[in-house]
Amino acid sequence: MNQNTLTEKQKELLRKIVEADNSGKLPESSIVHTMRGDDVYNLLGLGIKLQSLADLDALCDAGFLVKEYKGSDPQYRIKNQAKEAVANDFRGPELQQIDLLIAKGQEVINNPHEVPGMPGFIVPDPDACSEWMSLSLSFLTRLCGQNHPYIKEFQSKGDPNWSIDSLKAHLGVLKAVHQDLMQGIFVQQDAGNSPQEQPINFIFQAPILNSTFIAGNGNTQINVHSIFEPAYKAIEKSSYSEEIKAEIKAKVQEVETEARKGNAADEAFLARRLRNLKRMAPDIAEVTLAGIILGPIGAASMTIKKIAEKVKKEIV
Repeated sequence: MNQNTLTEKQKELLRKIVEADNSGKLPESSIVHTMRGDDVYNLLGLGIKLQSLADLDALCDAGFLVKEYKGSDPQYRIKNQAKEAVANDFRGPELQQIDLLIAKGQEVINNPHEVPGMPGFIVPDPDACSEWMSLSLSFLTRLCGQNHPYIKEFQSKGDPNWSIDSLKAHLGVLKAVHQDLMQGIFVQQDAGNSPQEQPINFIFQAPILNSTFIAGNGNTQINVHSIFEPAYKAIEKSSYSEEIKAEIKAKVQEVETEARKGNAADEAFLARRLRNLKRMAPDIAEVTLAGIILGPIGAASMTIKKIAEKVKKEIV
């Protein structure tokens, strides 16, 4: 079951469970104990009575709880994904990613560029536009496959570098995909290229060590290093001296090493390293932060992304 198919009642139940666990109201940390009595199930520490365990089982199917038996009544172990889902209001990684891309696209539209020597000829900023196009196309390809109609539609909208309207058309494709994701239904292509509607099948592994995730049809694997490759390339192409390049690269490598720890990363340490990078090489820091924030789904944990977003907004 995809988390977007949960009912509002089931989401509210998970919110109460996570809140009770965070406030220490549960008899046992991260465990929801049930007790059958008077034809209802009592959720101990929550003050909630359920006619059946169907909603709890649905939360298990969505990957937020794990059903276990110790005695006659089942208990439910709360997974870290449950707390992340509640914290992000049940917006999964794919929705968070496309939200960022849509916001970035709108930012490019709102900050056009006048072509030098051509007064009044307004176009999107070429560097910002190219970066956004590359990230958006990469995201769509990983999400739905290279031959998907959305890919063809996205590529058919003309060159956005010379037209605000073209850029808006590209953004419109992302918004259509966003709508599909919000509904929990996505039109994918099967082996015979016949479109079919089915829930999105994302399988995520914790972004630790190899930080691998499998998306869509399972043929795409991405690791943490991929989101730092643009930064390393930018360092090589920069005008810094070789000595300074080596120092900058070392700082980026420190950030990458910490990012591999996922949600277990030392937040203060990572924030300091990003700030130091921003002071030393603002241009490289910008590429590094963009890679973390807008990079492949699952390559950086939400903790890492939030730190990057915070540092990006800071004036150092």
